[in-house]
Amino acid sequence: MKALITGGGSKFGLKLSKLLVQDYKVDLITGQDQTSLPNNLFSNITYVDWNNTDLLKSELNISSDYDLVIFNHNPQGEYGELVNLVNTTFTASVLDRINPKPDLKVMWMISGLVNGEMPQYNSYASRKATWIYMMRQYASKQEGIYFGLEPGHIIGGEEVDVFDQIKKANKQYNKKVITKNGQERIFTL
Repeated sequence: MKALITGGGSKFGLKLSKLLVQDYKVDLITGQDQTSLPNNLFSNITYVDWNNTDLLKSELNISSDYDLVIFNHNPQGEYGELVNLVNTTFTASVLDRINPKPDLKVMWMISGLVNGEMPQYNSYASRKATWIYMMRQYASKQEGIYFGLEPGHIIGGEEVDVFDQIKKANKQYNKKVITKNGQERIFTL
C-alpha cells in the first residue's frame, strides 16, 4: 500500500510517519531539512519552503495513486495570502493530482481549538476549520473516504491510537471528524 503525508517530518507528524512505514510505502512532503530525517524511512521526499509564495511552483515528487493521504502541515503566521496558499490552495493542488477511488482514505489533522474556546489561537483554528469544510467538499464530489482526525492533546505513545483510527477508517468516517478514541467530534462552525 502507498501513503502520502504532508508535514510528516517533525514532531507528531514524524512519529506518525514512523508508524505508517510499517504498513505503507510512504511519500513525504516536508519543510524539514533533509539531514534531520531518518535515512531510508520514506520512499520519496519532497522538500518545500512553506514560507515561499512560489510554493505551487515547487516540483512535488508524488504519485497519482495512493491508498492514504494525510494532511498534517501547519503554515506559520497569522491570516494572509501565504497562510491561505499553504493551507487551502496547496492542499487542493495535491488532492487534484491524486486519482480518487472507493477505498482511498484522505485525512486532515484537525484541532479541538476549532470551537473557538481560546481566542488567542483563532488564526490556527480557522485553518483547521477550513480543512473541515474542504474535507466535506471533497467527500461530496468524489470517491474515497474523506475525514478529519482530532487527536486532542497527545501524550507520549498516543500516536498509536491515532494510527489505529486511520487503519479503521471506513465509509462511516466519511465527512466526519473522529477522535483518537474513535468517537465522532461535533464542531459548531
